[in-house]
Amino acid sequence: MRFWDKAAALAREGEIVRFGFITTNSISQVSNNQIIKKHLEAENPLSIVYAIPDHPWVDGAGNAKVRIAMTVGEAGSKEGTLAVITKSQKGYDGVPQLEFSTRYGYIKPNLTVGPSLTNAKALKANAGLAFMGIKPVGKGFIITKEKAEELGLGTTPGLQKHIRPYMNGRDVVGINRGLLAIDMCQLNADEVNRCFPLVFQWLHDTVKPIRDQNKMESRRLNWWKFGSAITGFNKAVSGLPRYIVTCNTAKHRLFIFLDSNVIPDGALTAIALDDAFYLGVLSSRVHEIWADATGGTRGQGKVYNKTLSFDGFPFPDANSTTMEKIRELGEAIDQHRKQRQSMFPQLTLTEMYNLMGILRNGDELSERDLQAIEHGQIKDLLEMHDELDETVATSYGWPSDIADAEVLELLIQLNKTRASNE
Repeated sequence: MRFWDKAAALAREGEIVRFGFITTNSISQVSNNQIIKKHLEAENPLSIVYAIPDHPWVDGAGNAKVRIAMTVGEAGSKEGTLAVITKSQKGYDGVPQLEFSTRYGYIKPNLTVGPSLTNAKALKANAGLAFMGIKPVGKGFIITKEKAEELGLGTTPGLQKHIRPYMNGRDVVGINRGLLAIDMCQLNADEVNRCFPLVFQWLHDTVKPIRDQNKMESRRLNWWKFGSAITGFNKAVSGLPRYIVTCNTAKHRLFIFLDSNVIPDGALTAIALDDAFYLGVLSSRVHEIWADATGGTRGQGKVYNKTLSFDGFPFPDANSTTMEKIRELGEAIDQHRKQRQSMFPQLTLTEMYNLMGILRNGDELSERDLQAIEHGQIKDLLEMHDELDETVATSYGWPSDIADAEVLELLIQLNKTRASNE
């Protein structure tokens, strides 16, 4: 980004005519596209005249599998060409054969064409609902069930409130490892030592030596506590039977319910809502379009930016009938996935949604794919998602076949109206 910044400045100053870079595709993330935004919105602006936001980069043998972006910049206010991969097939010697669709227009800092998200605001209606999960900062906090029992879980009164199930992104979209986390954030060191001496000794031996080297004073002094606070999250989900999570970075933008006793890792965004209506809306194409536009990418995954992707998202003002239908579909999707995974524990959410994409595209299926489709009843899942997408679009008063660009433009307008009303 430093060199992109320098080249953009040279172009705006007239020192060079045009520049181009191959970068990782994380250039579209919020932290990076702020540098692009600075030049595109300057008084003597720069324009991106050509871009491919996400492209595979492989060597001849197909070993170096990373994702890149390509950007070309020129001085002035100009429209550009955005190329997006629509189909990728294995080609000769591992080099993929690609098909593109192109759009012409103003290319934004996040490497999309269409309405600008520059003025989108976090909404008060969504405030205090979404949280980043915990950062343990010390491997000793995360333990197996066997280790928890050694430390007194099941025999020491009250310990069950402090050793609870824990999940990170891999547990959500992959196979759940069944790990637990030690949460002593509500106690001081003396209380931990007095009430749970075995736990205190374990944390003293496994966490404190690492925390003693930490640059943050609060983490050094409070070594028996997680590295990031969990108080706000615990308070928000208090009294709820469950809450919603999504992975901060993942191939597919998925939302699921977790039991309120589960401690979410920092790789997850936790949303303190237990109503399947919200799960349904968040799981829809409408929200996916918004999340993709506000979040960017990292490597081969999509990034969820809590501040804009959730806090700024305008939920539909649905009537009771439509709201109930979305609620039923959201509940049905969540239950369907969990039921199939309980029957086939090796079936992951990533695999289920990979297969759903293959069915949508009409791609060729392997024998293994066909078996997994049967295990996951993926055709039924696809039908539920299609019905959900149509119902959520209807809840906004839009046709079911509305174009992605129009969805984004209308959501930006709705965000502006809601923010103004608030």
